[in-house]
Amino acid sequence: MKILLTIRNRIETVFNRFPMALRFVLRLLISFFVLLAVRNGLGYNALLSHLWFVIAFSVVCAFIPVRVLPLVLGAYTAVQIVSLSVGVAVTAFIIMVIIYLMYLRLNARYGYVLLLMMLACVLRIPLVIPLVLAVSMPMSSIAVVISGCIVYYMLHYISINSAVITGYTESGELATASVFINGLLTYKEFVYTLILLALVFFIVYFVKKINMNRANDMAVAIGAGAYVIMALITHVILSSLTFQRLRTILIGTAVALVLALLAENIIMPVDFSKAELLEFDDEEYHYYVRAVPKVALDRENVRITRISGRKKAPVAKKTEQTSRKDAAPAAEGRK
Repeated sequence: MKILLTIRNRIETVFNRFPMALRFVLRLLISFFVLLAVRNGLGYNALLSHLWFVIAFSVVCAFIPVRVLPLVLGAYTAVQIVSLSVGVAVTAFIIMVIIYLMYLRLNARYGYVLLLMMLACVLRIPLVIPLVLAVSMPMSSIAVVISGCIVYYMLHYISINSAVITGYTESGELATASVFINGLLTYKEFVYTLILLALVFFIVYFVKKINMNRANDMAVAIGAGAYVIMALITHVILSSLTFQRLRTILIGTAVALVLALLAENIIMPVDFSKAELLEFDDEEYHYYVRAVPKVALDRENVRITRISGRKKAPVAKKTEQTSRKDAAPAAEGRK
């Protein structure tokens, strides 16, 4: 815990000193990795898929406000899909605009989290985002989980079914878009992953409200365990459970659990050993409150040595003159 708090304090110190520069770097890195993921999965346009173009566009995205950044990256993705099918590109962009408007209405400040949700899906650890959000954010943040999951699986479906989509382009763009929507809605992995992540979010959100020590840690652990059980049951029902899929679920859940616990203890570190039950009232209510103090690092004892360049001789002379003046009246009194 002390190591985590030390890391957090140092990050806060650096961020407070260079806020603009760090925000720029953060937008640059997130934009680069998102563009790189889109390039690897949907690299249908040779110019947009060039590495130097991706780097240059990432620098441009670093100057864009985080509220607008998801829409700009969505436009880049749609232009990539145009080389495959105009109808699918227009449909995908409309879906992303609807999701963006919903996100802008509910959770406009969570732009980074929306993009991180997509990256977590790419890394096969989508569970980490709902675990962290359910513990540290309000219930409305589930919109971020749903939005990121929809966008990722929509693009993933286009990537793995590009040959099928190309075959339907001869029938017209409208028919291709219709086939794309029907295929996405019947995409089993997308549907059950979306449902499982939403269920895990609600499980963690309600468990953390139970009045017990380490409620947040318990909620994260219970949510991870529930995800594994529900995912295994789903794959058994669908007859799609393989050793590789089982390994992906177990390893991904373990990594997500560790990252979620680390993030939760960094974001909201509290000391349950010093929890107190407080009781007070006002004119209308009588309150029973459980107060849990935040964990803080002890200040190190720093020895400060003050070095003064002033000479002590003038002070001594001033003292001697003062003593002579005080002695003069005494001598006159004796006379």
